[in-house]
Amino acid sequence: GAISARYALATTLLRLGQLDEATVEFKKVLEFAPGHVSAMNNLANTYLYSGRYLEAVPLYHRALDLEPDEIVATNLGTAYYYLDQMEESLAAYLKAEEIDPGHPTTQNNIGDVYAKLEDPGSARTWYSKAIESCDVRLAAGGDRSDLMGLKALLLANVDRFEEAIDTIEDVLSRTTGVADQPELLYSASQIYALAGKRAEMLEYAERSMKAGYPREEFRRAPEFEAFQDDPEFTRLHVTNFEAP
Repeated sequence: GAISARYALATTLLRLGQLDEATVEFKKVLEFAPGHVSAMNNLANTYLYSGRYLEAVPLYHRALDLEPDEIVATNLGTAYYYLDQMEESLAAYLKAEEIDPGHPTTQNNIGDVYAKLEDPGSARTWYSKAIESCDVRLAAGGDRSDLMGLKALLLANVDRFEEAIDTIEDVLSRTTGVADQPELLYSASQIYALAGKRAEMLEYAERSMKAGYPREEFRRAPEFEAFQDDPEFTRLHVTNFEAP
């Protein structure tokens, strides 16, 4: 009834990126239905997307206590990652892998945390596992462009740059309406950043931001660390684009 209608409105607002309005509506759902796990998780997501990580964390924990869910555990890992609490982030991502093993995105996240913890051996192990998981899912008919985009990034993370570039260019060439694919363009910019190819990195960074990819990710993502003093790169992620 009223609760499900309100929840539907809140998720629509979240999808439209109207975070403040979505926050208000999810809170109202939880007033009426304090045990509504999806509302808890989504309220936490609105905090995550707004950069309010400290507020997101307890909500994810509450949702996980009520029902173990791989996506909630992953989101919790991401909140801790952005708070720079790497041990907690690792625990949450490993929990996600335990709840639902073999997700390439989860395994990639675990690799990223080990890279941050300066344990390159463990990072490579998890990146390699994630490449295998991508192949398993591709063979089973999973979403080709998502999986190939992720696989390309993983190949770059294990220094297989030529394969990574071939893979991402192949995906981009097959994807219709690539201008509407900010995630894919963002992956391309990450791959070229890792391969040390500045001109291509800048081109794809600009295209992904124009397609709506959040600018702050370019300041935060480890792939772009080497370019944070590059005035051309900084100009891109600090300057706001004119709306089309």
